[in-house]
Amino acid sequence: VEYDALLSPPETEGDPTGYRHPALLRQILANPPCKVVVASNSPPHHVARVLTALGLAPLLATAEILTPQSQGGLTKADPAFWDSLLARFPPSEGHEVTLIDDSDVNLAVAESLGMRGIQVDESFPAAHAVLAQQGVIPFPEEWRFDAVKYLRAKNKVDAASMSKTVSASLAASLPQGAPLKVVDVGAGLLSMLPKIMALSPPRLDYYALEPEKSLFAENVKTLEEMGFVKLPDSTDRFFHEASSKTVVLLQE
Repeated sequence: VEYDALLSPPETEGDPTGYRHPALLRQILANPPCKVVVASNSPPHHVARVLTALGLAPLLATAEILTPQSQGGLTKADPAFWDSLLARFPPSEGHEVTLIDDSDVNLAVAESLGMRGIQVDESFPAAHAVLAQQGVIPFPEEWRFDAVKYLRAKNKVDAASMSKTVSASLAASLPQGAPLKVVDVGAGLLSMLPKIMALSPPRLDYYALEPEKSLFAENVKTLEEMGFVKLPDSTDRFFHEASSKTVVLLQE
């Protein structure tokens, strides 16, 4: 399969069944990289109607189709549904069998039998699942960023793009000599705290709300490096004695 040409094909229009289907999957199935089996809990006539509406019927004309009618009335959630397939392609003998499905229950059963399960949804459709199974694109769990590394890089860009005019206007608008209370929603790595401290209010109460729990320990370390001390009998309140500044780390 020429994967490079498949990564950004046009989408097809909606069809009478209410389904929408990416042209990408049609192109993959035109020259499948492995044996393709269609497994459904629906009766054969409904499976045929859906495949026809999606334009997949000609591409799957010779594909094996498993339904409750062919599997003794069982559904995909029953381990025995897969007996006939796994008897021919046993994972224990090195066969790689992958189920692409949207059901947690079906995937759990498949994985208990030695198959690999790939869950699909609106953000990760079947075509992407096939490409991920072939190693062409990463699986969703492999896309996750380290939140600390990501925000450190982002903060450098944000700092360079910050408007000096806005900063000056903010400083000019603050009452001279008045204490300042700030609520930083989505505080990240506290990148705004040094900028607010630079305004030199006589007293600062800074409430940093950041629900991402992985950032909490990093923010505690940052505050300690800035000279803040954790207040007694508290896990989230920090005080900077030299400048009378208090920071509260909130997670919800």
